[in-house]
Amino acid sequence: MAQSNTARYDEGNVLSLTILTMEEVPKKILVNTKEELVKYIHSYGISGIILEARMALAKKTEWVDVLVSFNELEHALLFSGEVANSEIIKKRLVSVCEAPLSSVYPPLTSFTNEKQATVLLQIAPEHTHHIQELAATYEGETSDLFSGYVKEKQLRITDFSWNHVTLWWLKQHSEDTYLQGRFNPVTYLDQVRQLKKRYSDEVLIHFEWIKVGGVVVPSSQPVIRFTTIERLQEIILSFEEFGIKVSNPHTYLLEEGGKDDWIDLICQAKQDNDPFDLLNPGKTNRFVRLLRAGDIHV
Repeated sequence: MAQSNTARYDEGNVLSLTILTMEEVPKKILVNTKEELVKYIHSYGISGIILEARMALAKKTEWVDVLVSFNELEHALLFSGEVANSEIIKKRLVSVCEAPLSSVYPPLTSFTNEKQATVLLQIAPEHTHHIQELAATYEGETSDLFSGYVKEKQLRITDFSWNHVTLWWLKQHSEDTYLQGRFNPVTYLDQVRQLKKRYSDEVLIHFEWIKVGGVVVPSSQPVIRFTTIERLQEIILSFEEFGIKVSNPHTYLLEEGGKDDWIDLICQAKQDNDPFDLLNPGKTNRFVRLLRAGDIHV
């Protein structure tokens, strides 16, 4: 899926940044266009120091927490994709875990087990009935008690999504690890099938549906049953073979961590703002190559 460089950050969330440069005489610069913001967001501080950030606000919604359980992973994925892409259903969270990932959530063990995949949702109250009907069409089970239980226990359902999934799992399986991957929004189901056929339970699927550049896409943080570094690298190559964009969390280089498509923009900002290479030096091969080629002088 082709996307422009300006669609690589959480578009619309950050409205402007005030940046402090690391020149011999530092100066403040205001950044407020998409073309400029992409140079600083998720760049790990190498292109400038963020002093202030102006964030967008939205009207508060009293989200309803919903957990849907499925006997089949594919049913969970299809359901989650339909919810994520629905223009009718107002939602904040669509998080999918293959069994047995969600069985390691101690506060939620009465609603999860080792045999079922789960989808965690935060839905606007007026759409909860719609969700229940849609879940039933994919043979999903919901609990009328879940939302009340979460409120009673003062739990935050977002503490069981995104990187929290990995953290909960590693508490009980400290030898394992994970990857980050961007699946194709059209062929994601085939990509999952290919992974499961080749690696079975060695790769456990975890999806978080997000919007990037106006397109809803399945972002993934799958858990990997770690054996060797060589095997992990083989799995990464398989992801890429199947068309899954890997952002490798096991590297300090921005290009390998998923920033390769717009690394030139980040490096240009670093060259302009940090001519002495003081901010997180060595975090990008691109900048090192420019230094060695003499295109940048420190």
